[in-house]
Amino acid sequence: MTKRVIRKTIQLSLIILMIICTVFSILVPSLAASAQEGKSTDICVIYDNSGSTYQDETWCRYKYVLEVMASLVDYDNGGRMYIYPLCDVSLDGRESSASCEPISIASYADIGKISNMLTTTPANTPFEPVENAYNYLIDESSADDKRLVILTDGMFNGFGSAKEFETRLLQMAKHSRINIHYFGSGDAVHISSKESEGLYSYCMSGLVDTQQLLDFTIDLCGVLFNQTKALSSKSELTNINVDSNCMVIVFANGKSSTVLGLANNNDIAIPFLYDTGRHKYSTTKAIGYSNAPIDTSLESYISIFDCTEPGEYTLNCKNAELVNIYVQHESDNTSYNNGVIDIQDHSNESPKDHPGESIDVKAIILSILLVIAVITVVICLFYMKKIKTNPHNNNILNEAMAPTVTSDKTCYAFISYSTKNQSSADAIRNLLHKNNIATWMAPNDIPAGSKYAAVISGAIKNCSCFLLLLTHDSQNSKWVPKEVERAVNYGKTIIPVQLEEVVLNDEFEMYLSTDQILPLKKINETSSEIHDLINVVKMHTKSSDC
Repeated sequence: MTKRVIRKTIQLSLIILMIICTVFSILVPSLAASAQEGKSTDICVIYDNSGSTYQDETWCRYKYVLEVMASLVDYDNGGRMYIYPLCDVSLDGRESSASCEPISIASYADIGKISNMLTTTPANTPFEPVENAYNYLIDESSADDKRLVILTDGMFNGFGSAKEFETRLLQMAKHSRINIHYFGSGDAVHISSKESEGLYSYCMSGLVDTQQLLDFTIDLCGVLFNQTKALSSKSELTNINVDSNCMVIVFANGKSSTVLGLANNNDIAIPFLYDTGRHKYSTTKAIGYSNAPIDTSLESYISIFDCTEPGEYTLNCKNAELVNIYVQHESDNTSYNNGVIDIQDHSNESPKDHPGESIDVKAIILSILLVIAVITVVICLFYMKKIKTNPHNNNILNEAMAPTVTSDKTCYAFISYSTKNQSSADAIRNLLHKNNIATWMAPNDIPAGSKYAAVISGAIKNCSCFLLLLTHDSQNSKWVPKEVERAVNYGKTIIPVQLEEVVLNDEFEMYLSTDQILPLKKINETSSEIHDLINVVKMHTKSSDC
């Protein structure tokens, strides 16, 4: 019987391998085509609309730069921008419709949402929207490139120092392939860039400088969408010499500025690929801040042209104080001479001159997969023959294929907490470790690239006990109630540790009604409260069934 099962298993493996090879042979052409079209990008932008931004023009300048950023997104190649406000906003002016839900910008038609954002409850700077954006990029986004952009003029809640905040951002960057771009101004904490670890920082003191913020935005979009600043001009008529097909992006800055058009050397007008139109300061402020100052100098016009033929073009603008011209190209073979765009065309070169192109890489991967498949088939056929001719080998295969027995408990305490209580959670974890008690705590124990929800659920399922750090923030957290629900569902022992005076809401009252709550006023390894906590956790993690 075992012999027949092994044979059937090997045959099934061969069928699966053949299906994989067939699927890859079909997909490679489409993968190559998508590589030529460009990579998709998701940008999640944290928009600080707290009360402090309405004390000066910061709120207005943030909105304006969001419009500019949205105008430079490459929507055709799957680019998307999601705005996460720190405080509730309404898009239709009604307070009843306000929420902190992200605002999706998926096309040029969506850009108008930005100017219309009405902040209904300007308050402080919660860190939870940052976590929500980060979790979306990890768990839900399927984009090739993922970026988290933070615009703020203040300190986020729950952090006692710039170092603590910087450490948290580095943790988020290290545990994923997401790059974090931080723009802090005014009273925002100043942190250092660590580009090799995925953290990019731009900090400035005092009020937001619009030009510096625009430079930050344009440089960021250049990285994301392969756009290069070609030249700047103060002339209303600017000559552009293009040597190959490319997309030309025109950013005309100034009051009443307008991009009239682009014409080739035969004076034939080039149609607008996209005309995002005029962008100017917003007048939609916040409830309770009707007197917030407005930066009326903010005004620009952004247009995009597709130059399908090489040659000389003339750009015609009106009332522009400064015209910046950008080029979006498929390769990096771009050079600039005396304010003229020169794009070298290498389309006729042999593929061997470009070994790094994605189509070659995919072909190599396919070849390797085919070789592996052939080798696997040969080995399977060999073992099938041995099984038929020598029954003794059946015992060897039985031993090799025997399932590994693992315990459903792995002797650790799962720590559930709000990131606003990060320092307390770290301190408790360190004390448990000093007493040889293993723990599991997000995000430290989540492998890079993993799905948060799946990993956390598995960690709760396999823990010895569930340690809940009970605070106002944990009750109101997005994740903690879900974790508690999982612990109850899996029948885990829940140890609630009360870090502050808190009245249980209905949900937590239902979950914790039968559990003894341990008060912990001070996290000190010499206190009797800590000793009680350590003894309780140790009793569960050192039990005989672990």
